[in-house]
Amino acid sequence: MTAVTQFVCPTSSDTIRAGHRLGENLRPGDVVLVSGALGSGKTTFIQGLVRGYGVDAVVTSPTFALIHVYSTGDRTVVHADPYRLKGAAEIATIGLEEYLDTDAVVAIEWPERLGDLISESAIRVAIIAGPDEARRIHVVLPERRQLGAG
Repeated sequence: MTAVTQFVCPTSSDTIRAGHRLGENLRPGDVVLVSGALGSGKTTFIQGLVRGYGVDAVVTSPTFALIHVYSTGDRTVVHADPYRLKGAAEIATIGLEEYLDTDAVVAIEWPERLGDLISESAIRVAIIAGPDEARRIHVVLPERRQLGAG
């Protein structure tokens, strides 16, 4: 049975805190798929996730670079954004698959662009923007995983 946690985030600081809470609960090799409309707060959520996982880095959107890698000590987070890519052939050229079988945490915006690369064991995050910049964030963890108290 999967575990679902919902956050209501009226501000971007709340969105960062929600990401931080998930980051505190990540394990090496976890894949986090973050979906939401353009401007919904995906990168903001991942900023918190990176810090919560223990990586001290300035997190920016990889929309044009496609992949950013953040590391501190023995912890690495790979942040990918395949939004601009079209099809499996283009996605194969960015090297994302190389990170999927490592100890790096891989956070992917726009995961629907990945097709068959999406794993059943991935953590799924859906960000739904509401009025006044409020967001509802749904985190779906795979079987036998739960978010610890934050």
